[in-house]
Amino acid sequence: MKEILIFSDDISNYGKYRSFLETGNTTVSLRGSIEEAVAHINHKQVDLVVIDFDLPEFTNDNLWIINPFESRDIPVILVVEHITNDCLEECLDKLDCEVVLKQNINEESFLAIVSTILNLDESTDDINYECASDTPFCDTDNVEDL
Repeated sequence: MKEILIFSDDISNYGKYRSFLETGNTTVSLRGSIEEAVAHINHKQVDLVVIDFDLPEFTNDNLWIINPFESRDIPVILVVEHITNDCLEECLDKLDCEVVLKQNINEESFLAIVSTILNLDESTDDINYECASDTPFCDTDNVEDL
């Protein structure tokens, strides 16, 4: 089971990403502050972090958001509306972000990227979706075999 942390300031983003990822062999959690995110990665093995903050433009002033994950060698997907060129270069070259994506991402492309990063089998055989126990957003009535 792979653990994916969604780090976002918008709860609707969690629902969007959960819907993208719920067909894989993953557990998805949401954290809305850097303190919560760091506490989560201190207590759980996290395989991927998706950072999606509602910022008009992601700049070098925002790079502190990535540092706690990069320093622990956790792959990061950064989703932005706009990003400065120097910040993009910093993210990809120095902070080793796996991918920087523009908001309004395509579900199939996103899932393919996540599957590649996590080495997930993209087939639908033996799907094992598990709700995160630390979130109230699991729809247990519509998930079998929990």
